[in-house]
Amino acid sequence: MRALFFILPIFIGVVSAQVRSIPSLKELPPVILKIDVVAPMSVGIGESDLRNFIERKLTSAGIKQQSTFLDLINAPRLYLTVTAPSGDSPFYFLNLELAQFLRLWRPGDQETRANTLMYTWQGPTRSGMLGSNGVPVIPTRDLVDKLLEEFIKDYREANPPAKP
Repeated sequence: MRALFFILPIFIGVVSAQVRSIPSLKELPPVILKIDVVAPMSVGIGESDLRNFIERKLTSAGIKQQSTFLDLINAPRLYLTVTAPSGDSPFYFLNLELAQFLRLWRPGDQETRANTLMYTWQGPTRSGMLGSNGVPVIPTRDLVDKLLEEFIKDYREANPPAKP
């Protein structure tokens, strides 16, 4: 039984491995940005500040954001999840993931293929720690910036600039 407790964390770590499908970023349509702060109470992360920071960063990288109502249903979603510390733990976690609607392949009848929303790109989970004063040791924005840089790097690899 004791061996199970040692194997279980390894298995969970393997299951939660990141998905970095660079080809899925090719000709990426405008995305919808979703920020979710998971916390039992307000933790002062500054969701609107994070949103503005991320929007500016995506725009400067040439990644468009969805602005029209018509395509909202099928638009890819870029999720930033911040899981705040709970209890006595000083640690918090950040994830950046892109979900897109995909049409599943089914042999034979093309009309029965289902559309599904799946993660096609996931960055590594970043963790931060609150100091004894309750302020993050590494600013949350810096951790978000590192996640965005990885996403933008992969986006640019999938969409290199046109040669003149």
